[in-house]
Amino acid sequence: MIIKFDGIDGCGKTTLAESVAQHLSKRGHLVASVAEFSSPSEYRPGSLKPVPVAAMKVREAALDPEFGCDDIERQLLLHFLSRRKNRVEIPYLDQYADVVIVDRSTLSNYAYSAALTPELTQLSDLAISDVERADMIFWIDTPIAVCTSRISRRSVDAVERKGSGYLARVRDAFENRARVSANVQILDGRLDASLLVEHVVSLIWP
Repeated sequence: MIIKFDGIDGCGKTTLAESVAQHLSKRGHLVASVAEFSSPSEYRPGSLKPVPVAAMKVREAALDPEFGCDDIERQLLLHFLSRRKNRVEIPYLDQYADVVIVDRSTLSNYAYSAALTPELTQLSDLAISDVERADMIFWIDTPIAVCTSRISRRSVDAVERKGSGYLARVRDAFENRARVSANVQILDGRLDASLLVEHVVSLIWP
């Protein structure tokens, strides 16, 4: 089973993904966790432990403000990461784990691209529309003010530097995709994390 968590930066997806993974592990399930937009990794046969590929630090380059990617270059790199995770790494993990927990999904490709310019959704269609691997995607809808407050407490990457106006457009693009996608569940990001964990688990195993 492949479960993904998504939403704008600072919405709480990473925290919720980790909490659900811990909850399922305690219930005896073998859980693999991966970030959809992390740089490519390799896996030894039968192992769930990623081995980073030193020459492929793609995510770090794409999001480093000092590297100076423009918006098109950044989206090309991020779409590459998403496609490879769904085409290679996530199917591999799904062979061995009971549950694969994924931080982000291809929804992010559409949302962050569309918030720049609607024409970039064509890139998403070309790059990742045919490779999404997810039984269920949870979109966490958290107020923009809460997200930006959380982001301000850490080092801000090139996308987060675009500010609250851009994130608001991303949030709206997420909602547009979520409401027409059959495998997407919408979570209220204002709720307590423990309640969200219980709700997610109840939907995975009714």
